[in-house]
Amino acid sequence: MPKLFTFKNKRRLPAWLAWPLALLVKMIYLTYRIKIDDREKILADNLTAAFIFACWHNRILFSVSLLPRACRKKLFMLISASRDGEYIATMARLFQLGVVRGSSSRGGLEAMLEMKSRLYRGDSVGITVDGPRGPRYCVHAGVAALAAQSKAQVVPLISNSTHYWELNSWDKMQIPVPFTTITVRVGKPIVLDDQASHQQNAESIRQEMLALTQDKER
Repeated sequence: MPKLFTFKNKRRLPAWLAWPLALLVKMIYLTYRIKIDDREKILADNLTAAFIFACWHNRILFSVSLLPRACRKKLFMLISASRDGEYIATMARLFQLGVVRGSSSRGGLEAMLEMKSRLYRGDSVGITVDGPRGPRYCVHAGVAALAAQSKAQVVPLISNSTHYWELNSWDKMQIPVPFTTITVRVGKPIVLDDQASHQQNAESIRQEMLALTQDKER
């Protein structure tokens, strides 16, 4: 007798579910009350300048995708080349975001070169600085290295939800409750120290991001 398909016997969700899940997320987005806190007017010119936006992994679905459409069209997100990353990549494309696939463990060099190329062309890039494996709220040195090589400024991009569900994952992924308020905070461009190591600059980025982050545990 043929074995029936069940999600229980799959270690990962099947790839065909990516688009239905993405459409469901987009429908839920319509219920949110969105506020953009852009005191430095980074978004005012619709990203005619190239920036590196630093985001937390547990809020990636509710940060860059909530930016104005004109900004999203000039923004490319670095997303893991893993099968799980395909779900996030599909959602990103649905919200008219560009995608660069790669991570430190798979396709990292190619992704770094493509992001540098995008920045040189005047596009902006977004990086989940503690992804794809954490630890949560720990900024890896790669974002500082990219900033040093491309001369682009790093800008924290943090979304804070009034009410949210928290998943039992390494990053404690936050899913805003429908009809809640989400505030997207665009931080001040970070000036990196030319004399400091990439790791030291990464810690400076982390401190700036944490200053904008609201969390149940903080």
